[in-house]
Parts: sequence; structure tokens; C-alpha cells
Amino acid sequence: MEPRKIGYAELYTRMLRVLQQEDPSTQLFYDYEREAPPWFVDGDPFTINATVLAGLGVTAETFDKAQCQGDSPHAVYPSVGVPLTGPAEALADGVWLLECRGWSWRDAVRSEHREPGAVHYPPNPEDHQLDEIGLLTLLRDVAQAQPDNVTATPLRLFENGMPASLMGHVVAQLGVPEAWATFHDTHSAADLLSALGWTLSDRARFAAISTQSAELKGLTWAEIVFWLDNHPPQVLDHRPWDI
Repeated sequence: MEPRKIGYAELYTRMLRVLQQEDPSTQLFYDYEREAPPWFVDGDPFTINATVLAGLGVTAETFDKAQCQGDSPHAVYPSVGVPLTGPAEALADGVWLLECRGWSWRDAVRSEHREPGAVHYPPNPEDHQLDEIGLLTLLRDVAQAQPDNVTATPLRLFENGMPASLMGHVVAQLGVPEAWATFHDTHSAADLLSALGWTLSDRARFAAISTQSAELKGLTWAEIVFWLDNHPPQVLDHRPWDI
């Protein structure tokens, strides 16, 4: 059986999750002009891509057996059994190159983030899959920047070209502009993403609907994320890409 391919949205949210769990200001102090930085040092991941792979179960021993220490991400990921789509490869390579130049993990990821399925690559269904933890990671990213915000009613995803709600910021991070929300005439983030060809796991759809319901109740964005973290759905199955 072929290994599951990792798409852009999943890789991006996994990188965001690393930023939330580790020090986002981490920089590689390494003479990259002479030699590429290692991926693992003393058994621990050294780069943000290595930290992502560790979250997928790749160990330093697995990495050593693949004999790809020092290689760039587009070669490393498939070598350790984690193939990427074209857009995901571009993200992984771009972040790695900026890391090598001394950029912080935060700045490298923010700089390289782009719309999934961007130009030069054919569309891949895997690039537009969103799992529960991926969605929660995006929600947490927005709420950490604007914790005390309360969504105005009536509920909208966008207003005057800008995200107007917590879920509005999330769909904007996924490359959805206001024009598409207007065209599809919906304020439901889950329905909009589905109409645009995204596949949400059942647990992600539940989280999206719960978020917008909480927004209508006047909870702050930080309170919404706290509630979601502590009330996971009990009866919905995990999809293959649910972390």
C-alpha cells in the first residue's frame, strides 16, 4: 500500500502547530554556505521540517537509515515515507531555504505561505483537505493574535474585503477571497469550503460549525478556541488525515 500523500493545507497547519508548541523565534546558527544544516542532532529534530516529520512518527534512526541527512525537503520527505504534493514540496523547500539563511521559524513559515494549489502546479485533492487539528491550529493562530475580539452580528465571513469573523480569518488563510463567499452566497465556512472543492473531515466540519455557533453567542475568540480544545466530538470517526 502506498503511503498517504501530504498536501499543502496539512503541511502548513502542521508547521503552524510547531510554531505554537516550540519557540517560533528559533533560528539556525549554522554555516549553511559550506554545508546544509542537519535534520536531527543527538536524536532531536533540528529544523522545522524535521519537527514536522517527528510529529509524523519519523525518528532520527529512521532518518539515518534513509541516508538523506543534509538533503533538501523535496528529497527527504519521500525518502522517509512521507510523500508531498507539488505545492507542499514548494512550501517545505521554501521554509528550509529561509531557515538556512537565518530566518526565524515564524518568519520563514509566514513568508512562504501561499494559496494551496498555487500557479505552476496541477490541482491535487490532498492540497485541499482539512482535518480537525489543522482547523483548530488555524483558529488558535488567529485567536492568539486577537484573543479579545468578539464577532459582530449578523455573522459574516468578510466585510469590505476583509475577514469579519474568526472563521473568516481562517478561510482567508486558506486562500479564499471575499468574492468567492459572495458568489456562493453563504456565511457558513464549512459550506463555502465544500463548495470550493475542499474536503473537511467530519470532525473538522463539526469544529467549524461549533465555532460559528459560538461566535453568534458572543464569546471572545480566545474563549471559543478554549472551548473547542476541551470539548472534542466524542462520536465522530477520524479520517486518515485527522492528526
